[in-house]
Amino acid sequence: MPGQITATHEQPRFMQSIPPGEWQLAQGNSASAGQLIYANPEGQRVAVPNIWYNQPVEWNIEAMLFYARRAEEQAVRLEAEAANPPLGVEDPDWHRREHLHRAADARDVAARCLRLADRMQEEGIPLREDVSETQDAVDQEPELAPST
Repeated sequence: MPGQITATHEQPRFMQSIPPGEWQLAQGNSASAGQLIYANPEGQRVAVPNIWYNQPVEWNIEAMLFYARRAEEQAVRLEAEAANPPLGVEDPDWHRREHLHRAADARDVAARCLRLADRMQEEGIPLREDVSETQDAVDQEPELAPST
């Protein structure tokens, strides 16, 4: 039927993840459709869901660098607020300690994001912290029973 929308997982050549081999992102901004289209040198194309392990590693690195910058900005803001508690605060010392503690936490987040971005740059694959580094360990697909 013309104009009918087909769910991503029901489209031809849909796969849960990028197949082994040399694949390049073919349609750069298909992310809004919830899918990414990859092509190999032989001209074959596959559609995969737009989830972190199917995205180009550059996208994941860029996201980690964004989170690192935001965490650092938050730390700077919290330190400034700790140095100058608002008037009327019941316990300015507690306010100072709490903001400095939260600033230190934000700096730790920024450092973790930068380390993860460096690891992804070195290894060339999207990674998540404290997760096995192979996609199969992260998203195991169930074995299908043979059809009779």
